[in-house]
Amino acid sequence: MKKLLSCAALAAASLFGTASAATLTFQADENRTGSDSLVTDIVVEDISGGVRMTFTINDANNTGDITALFFNIGGDFAGFGDAASLEAAVTPNVAPITGFAVNANSVSGTQGGGRNVNGNGEQPIFDVLLAIGRTGASAPGGVNDVFTTVSFDISGTDLDASDFIGQLFAVRGQSVGAIAMAGGNGSAKMFGIPELDEIDPPLGDVVVPVPGAGLLLLGGLGTLAAARRKRG
Repeated sequence: MKKLLSCAALAAASLFGTASAATLTFQADENRTGSDSLVTDIVVEDISGGVRMTFTINDANNTGDITALFFNIGGDFAGFGDAASLEAAVTPNVAPITGFAVNANSVSGTQGGGRNVNGNGEQPIFDVLLAIGRTGASAPGGVNDVFTTVSFDISGTDLDASDFIGQLFAVRGQSVGAIAMAGGNGSAKMFGIPELDEIDPPLGDVVVPVPGAGLLLLGGLGTLAAARRKRG
């Protein structure tokens, strides 16, 4: 039985490993271009096989429509070779993603284009650019949709939350205006960079999520050990 339990322990160690399942929480709260304010909460969390990203408007005075997202990726990630590779890795959870670009400074959506965070000398190049929803005269019927929260998964990569520490993020907002007026005609270009102390728990402290097959393996080993014990 000792041998059997040792096998279970080894299986557990192999499945759980030493990597961290963490959550990176920060804000895009820096207005570099003189646009309207649209502070946005950003959460990057480890999931099995990748990361989940959630962007939520949380400005004290304004609300609006998130129309594009931009960010860089650190660590040893080689990057997405093209927009098609990025699109294949991204699964929307909240709000439709209507355009994809890599290594660029603007992204065009299939339902409204020309989305960027340029201005005041800023013309940053980002690893990943996503157009959200429809906007502008090219939207069907000329009617915008409005998203105050956007969430999506990036899967099939070796990415985890720690790969985004120290990397530049930006949020493009339109239809920006006072909360009391449910928005307006303003425009927002907000920036943020997550710091090391904004990841929780600290790196290396907890276990990665375990796929269902791994849990079944551990359960089977436990059942076998119990049966051996009963026969003994």
